[in-house]
Amino acid sequence: MRTLPTLLLALTLAACRSEDKGEVVESAVPEDTGPFDIDGDGFAGGEDCDDEDSAVSPGAAETPYNGLDDDCDPNTPDDDLDGDGHVQAEDCDDADDDVSPSATERCDGVDNNCDGAIDEAVGDVWYSDLDGDGYGDPATATQRCDGESGLVADARDCDDADATVSPSADERCDGFDNDCDGTTDEPESIDASTFYQDADADGFGDMDFGTRACAAPEGYVSGSTDCDDSNPQANPEADEVCGGGDEDCDGSVDEDEAIDASTWAIDYDGDGFGSGRFTQVACAAPAGLVADTTDCDDARDDVNPDADEICDSLDNDCDGLIDTEDPDGPSTVTYHIDADRDGYGATSGATVSDCEAPAGYTEDDSDCDDSDADINPAETEVFYDG
Repeated sequence: MRTLPTLLLALTLAACRSEDKGEVVESAVPEDTGPFDIDGDGFAGGEDCDDEDSAVSPGAAETPYNGLDDDCDPNTPDDDLDGDGHVQAEDCDDADDDVSPSATERCDGVDNNCDGAIDEAVGDVWYSDLDGDGYGDPATATQRCDGESGLVADARDCDDADATVSPSADERCDGFDNDCDGTTDEPESIDASTFYQDADADGFGDMDFGTRACAAPEGYVSGSTDCDDSNPQANPEADEVCGGGDEDCDGSVDEDEAIDASTWAIDYDGDGFGSGRFTQVACAAPAGLVADTTDCDDARDDVNPDADEICDSLDNDCDGLIDTEDPDGPSTVTYHIDADRDGYGATSGATVSDCEAPAGYTEDDSDCDDSDADINPAETEVFYDG
């Protein structure tokens, strides 16, 4: 059997001889008789898996783990060229022990696990961030080696259509879960208010018992000005009363503004009655003041509502009537008419009750003849004159 090198040598010699004779002879081209056996191991290239190595052919014996497929059969059990436990028939790269069906796929651009896909189901998990707030929708998970625009690694967005809603947003009192913590309108909301316990239900809370919330809890109100949350009659809108506590929560007790405070008057003359010209409202009588304001002359202690009306041209009892004008007094004197002006009034005749004797009247009523001035108790009796 002639090998390919022998044929090539013969053709070369023939060409040289033709040149020596000065003749131009067309080179003969051997007829294609099929694959050649270059390494002369009895197997042509079509069946020899390495026709340049005579030690490798379908007829050779396999040498265990020598880095060669000696028998040109990739399914021979000891035909694991890279020593990764997988023979050539199942190993997609038997020159790399990091590549085999049992290898773990990595983000390296290589089909590490020989499944025909590269970098599949490995790398980080990414999520769509449609609203661009840096947080993704957990329902849009995709695993890939590299992220791309519109994908983020954080999947905590609870509303990927609203950029104002995310785990980094401030919670607000608006009925939405703004910070994606699963709770709506919690006390930590930036616009939450402080409400105060209103134990006595008077509409005013106790500043010592406050709680933050978006809406007032049951039994709580927004104000904190109640000074006694156990008494519904004590709050900033209550009326102050005498003899109680600080009902109106102004820090003072029984102040002059109490609704049942009394008006007290100065009693200059000390007769127990005030004039009413100088008064003061208070729950208790201030020094020098009395409850009565009916004294009509606070400079005279004998003039007041308890005094008796007397004949002195004064309104002694402060009833607006003087002397005999007052039907309740004073004690008057009965005066008798003194027609003859002798200083003695008639025993019988006109009388007047008054504080002072009117002209033509006298207190004496012993004149037996009030028509004759010479007849009266002071005259000397004259005998025999009838």
